[in-house]
Amino acid sequence: MTLKKTLALLILLGAGLSSSEAQTKLPVLKSNKSKLEIIADGVSNHGNWTITPSARPDVFSTHAKHVMFRSDVDSIAFDVKKDGIYDFVVLDSKNDSAFTQVRWESLNPFEQPSKSLLRLSPSGKLSKEQAQFDIDALVYTLNEVHPDMFSVCGMDAFMSMANKIKIELPDSVNRIELYRYLAPLVSFIGDGHTRMLFPNNDLFTKESLRFPLQLDINTNDSTFTTKLDMFGIPKNARILTINGVDNKTMIEKMMPYASGERYFFKLLIINYQFPALFELFYNAPDYNIKYLLRGKIYTKKLKAATYDKIHAEINRNKDAQDKSRVANYSYSIIQGNNAAVMDFRNLEDRAAMANFADSMIADLNAKHIGNLIIDIRNNGGGDSSVGDILFQHISKVPCYQFGKSFARISPVTQSLLSPEQCLKVGLYYNDEIEKIYPFSDMSRHYQGKVWLLISHHTFSSASSFSWAFQHYNMGKVIGEESGGMSVSFGDILIYQLPVSGLRSSISYKRFWLPGSNEKDIHGTIPDFKVPADKALEYTLDLINK
Repeated sequence: MTLKKTLALLILLGAGLSSSEAQTKLPVLKSNKSKLEIIADGVSNHGNWTITPSARPDVFSTHAKHVMFRSDVDSIAFDVKKDGIYDFVVLDSKNDSAFTQVRWESLNPFEQPSKSLLRLSPSGKLSKEQAQFDIDALVYTLNEVHPDMFSVCGMDAFMSMANKIKIELPDSVNRIELYRYLAPLVSFIGDGHTRMLFPNNDLFTKESLRFPLQLDINTNDSTFTTKLDMFGIPKNARILTINGVDNKTMIEKMMPYASGERYFFKLLIINYQFPALFELFYNAPDYNIKYLLRGKIYTKKLKAATYDKIHAEINRNKDAQDKSRVANYSYSIIQGNNAAVMDFRNLEDRAAMANFADSMIADLNAKHIGNLIIDIRNNGGGDSSVGDILFQHISKVPCYQFGKSFARISPVTQSLLSPEQCLKVGLYYNDEIEKIYPFSDMSRHYQGKVWLLISHHTFSSASSFSWAFQHYNMGKVIGEESGGMSVSFGDILIYQLPVSGLRSSISYKRFWLPGSNEKDIHGTIPDFKVPADKALEYTLDLINK
């Protein structure tokens, strides 16, 4: 019922509307007693609601999705929607009426800011009051959703940082400026999955000028190299300075904006976000580039370029086109080495993996290839059940990918979850923990030795794959410590700040891998530690010994 109709009805009731007239206007609940039982989302108040005819209306505020009022002789129920108001009349044995109302109420005090607070200036900037409201809303939501947001940063340090930001805010900020305040705050939590999402559309348009090169940051030594041959600077050139600023200075500037548990993890985040973070701090109309190539130092001046010009250079570059055609799952037999290499870029598409793995294993067994090298050095993760399928082909014993998991399910969490997700989770959430059984049909099981290549770029479900591989002795692991940790937060929800519309990803689960110890959190430690780019060569040497 609308507020206008509700007010009109109140006036009629206040003017002496008879009980019989009220019955024709609203649903009626009959009762012979002065108390009612209320059942909200299955929880009963055991008859503690007193009928109060003088209240007019007698309001029951709730965030429950289903509410039932039950008397000794009757009941009435409502499916409660956001902002919903539901009116009915309680009629006692003396035919006296009590106008009663069920009203939706949010448990989140920041969910519905006032219209005046939502009204932005013509320039689109937020006032200090509006920005402070968004900061409070973000901190509140992080605390309600994240399983343990202060486990790394500490409550005192985090709240002091948040309060300092609120005090230092200028009188007005745009979204980019607010992001510059908020991203370091969220990154301070130390969870690689919980971060402010960069508002790319505020900074980049198709016509805007931007830094013209594609760079790659080495997570071992923090050096910058060019990914492609672009605008006259060759591929694999090591960038020494850009407009006089060296790589270490840039990384130091960007590091507070990178969420993550380890330094190399944060470097990888900077690598992903480099175009946006560079524009945030170092954008210019042109760039003086000093770079090192084959032992010689060169300088070149480049102008900032549009999106179309940059992508024309990318499309011209044959290496980039070849890279875009790499399949998620592929393998090749290395002649003369009695080995095959499986290139495994992400964990997606269970059906595709099932078909691929069956075909690959049948081929390798038929050709008596004695060594299978699984390469997940650049696997960022995805659906862990895809890895389960591969384990069925290579594991000799039943295994698990996860030890246990914990989900923080508060009313705020539930408001961000889809209805399907709400049905799947509880306070203690263990439905990922399914035993993986190797195939009993030996024609589908690999008969040779298995090796696994990992790196700092092995994340999320790929990291849990590497952990289980090692934990259950499926083979030897070669390369660098994985980027994903043995105990970690994950499974994100997206929260949009109420006034600015900036968005943050927030973890709402914590995972423990099999045999992990939360007092000694780390990634998968290789059996043979070598730089990632040397891992395949090193493995082939081990095979040939």
